Amino acid sequence: MGESDQNGNEQYSVALSSAITSLPSINTPLTTTQIKSLHPVKLFTLSNSNAGSGVSTPSSTSLFVPYTSIEHTPQGNYFITTSPDGSLQLYDALRARSYKTIYSKKYGCANAMFTLRTATQSTPSSCVISSTISVSKDNISNNSLRFLDLNTNSFIRYFQGHTKQITSIVSSPSSTFGLDSFYSSSMDGTVRVWDSRLEKCFACLAGMGYNPVISIERSGTIMAIWNSSKSTIFLVPVSSFPTGIIGEIKIESTSNTHRFEKMVWADKGLIIMDAPGYDKIVVDTFKMKVVGILTGVTPFIISNDSDDVTRNGSTDVSPDGLWCISGSGDGSILAWDLSTLFNSPTFQKLTPVRIRDENLIDKKLVPRILAVNPKLGCIVTADTEIVMSIYDIK
Repeated sequence: MGESDQNGNEQYSVALSSAITSLPSINTPLTTTQIKSLHPVKLFTLSNSNAGSGVSTPSSTSLFVPYTSIEHTPQGNYFITTSPDGSLQLYDALRARSYKTIYSKKYGCANAMFTLRTATQSTPSSCVISSTISVSKDNISNNSLRFLDLNTNSFIRYFQGHTKQITSIVSSPSSTFGLDSFYSSSMDGTVRVWDSRLEKCFACLAGMGYNPVISIERSGTIMAIWNSSKSTIFLVPVSSFPTGIIGEIKIESTSNTHRFEKMVWADKGLIIMDAPGYDKIVVDTFKMKVVGILTGVTPFIISNDSDDVTRNGSTDVSPDGLWCISGSGDGSILAWDLSTLFNSPTFQKLTPVRIRDENLIDKKLVPRILAVNPKLGCIVTADTEIVMSIYDIK
C-alpha cells in the first residue's frame, strides 16, 4: 500500500498477516513464550521506499543496495536507517510508517546515531553519521563525523579528527555525562569522545588496533573497546577516559575474531561479541573471561560486492538484558536466554529459541542487521528491506 512521508514522497510498505494497533511496552522481563511469539507485522521495501523522490532504485541488472545501520531514539518512538546510496530513512515506530527521507549523497552515510538529547524531543531533530565517500585528498576531512539536521537536510557541524573509516559510534545510555556526548572508534586505531555542540573531540585514546569496536555498559559507567590487533577487550571507566584502563580480557584466536562488527552489553556484566553469521562469544567482565558461546547461527551468504560495506551488527539484547537476539543466514531470528550464564561455574554452549516466518523466508528476506527497540516490544531487521516484528505481550 502507498503512504506519503513528511517530504510528500510516496512510500510503499507491505502489510503482513498481522496488523499493528500499537506497540507494546516492555515493563517486565520477557518470558520464553513471549520471545516465541515474535512475528513480523510490517515490511518496507528499499526499491520502493524512495518512490517519487528522484532517487534511482535497483533494477534487475543492478545490485540491491543493503541497509547498513539501524538506530532507535532513546525512547524507542523513532528509528533511522542508513544505506550506501547516501539515503537515510526516518521511521515512526509507533505508527509503523516511513516518516522522512534525508540524504547525504556527497559524503555517504553509515553508523547513524542519536544523542540522548533526542529523548527530550517529540520528534528527533538531528543525528550523527559517519562519512563513507572520499571527497578530497585530506583524510581528516574524508573521515569526519557529521551532525545532520533532519528537518533541513543540512549539516550542523563537522567533527574532525579520525583519519580512517569510522567503525562505530555510540551514545551514552546515561545522562550523567550530559545529553550531548557521544563516542566513536576508527580504523586509525583511536577512540574519541565528543560533545555534539563542539567541533573538536575532548579526549582521545590511541593504539586500539586496526578495527576497534566500542560499546558502553548499560548504566553508562564503563566503556568496552575491542582491539582486534591484540584480540583483547579493554575496559575503561567513562569518567576517567582516556586514562585508567581497569581490565583486559583476551579472546583466544578463532576463525571469526577479526570480523566483529558489534559488541553489546547484557545484564550482570556480560558482553556479547557479534561476528555476523557466526556463533556469538559471551564475555563476563566480572570474571574477566569468556564464559559461553551462543550456537546455532547460519552463515550469511556473500553474494556480491555490497557485502563489503560497513554495517553495525546483526545482534542486540532485549531491554531487560536477559536475552540476546540475532539474525541468522537461514532467515530466522535466534534468541538465547542468558540467565543460565549468570551464575554458572562452567563454560556453557547455549542453544537458541529459533523464530522462523516462512513468508519472509520464501521472500528470501534475511535479517542481516538487527536492532531491538529499547523501550517497546519491537525488533527491526534489515538487509535490502526493513521488517518490523513485535511480541504478543498480554
